[in-house]
Amino acid sequence: MLQEEHRKLLEEAFKMSTINRTKSDELIAKAAEIERQIDELKD
Repeated sequence: MLQEEHRKLLEEAFKMSTINRTKSDELIAKAAEIERQIDELKD
C-alpha cells in the first residue's frame, strides 16, 4: 500500500538525517513522489 511505503520512507529518512543527509534528502524526495501519487488516487 502506498501509505505504508510513504511512512517507511519518512521513518528511514529521519534515521538517516543524522548519518547521511544526502541519503535522507533522497528518501524524502521519494516519499514526496508517493504522496503525490496518493493525492492523485484520491481525486
